[in-house]
Amino acid sequence: MSKFKKGDRVKVIRESSLTLVDQPISTTPDKVLQAAKTSPQAKDALKALFPDVFKDELYEFGNRSLRIDDWGTSPLFIGDYFAPIGLGKKCLIVHDDWEMKTQQHNGRTILTFHKKP
Repeated sequence: MSKFKKGDRVKVIRESSLTLVDQPISTTPDKVLQAAKTSPQAKDALKALFPDVFKDELYEFGNRSLRIDDWGTSPLFIGDYFAPIGLGKKCLIVHDDWEMKTQQHNGRTILTFHKKP
């Protein structure tokens, strides 16, 4: 019989008094991603424990034209103030929350945009 009831809080005064309780741990994907931002080591450990949370989130264009100036919703914006000198309004910039990956298909370069965790 245990000296603790479910929901009791226990303060560990010395290691020999520690009692392990076999209870499931629950969390949410948002909490896992928030914890992953604390350090590269935490992110690596959490990726191993919760691989489904870190799946690539691709930007889906759908059946519409891409509005590349929708700040925060589009992975791209027209380079103006953030562009290198001489490239203002002559380049596209990938938003900080996204990364661009390339691959070749039938002689063409395919660009995909992946939400950063």
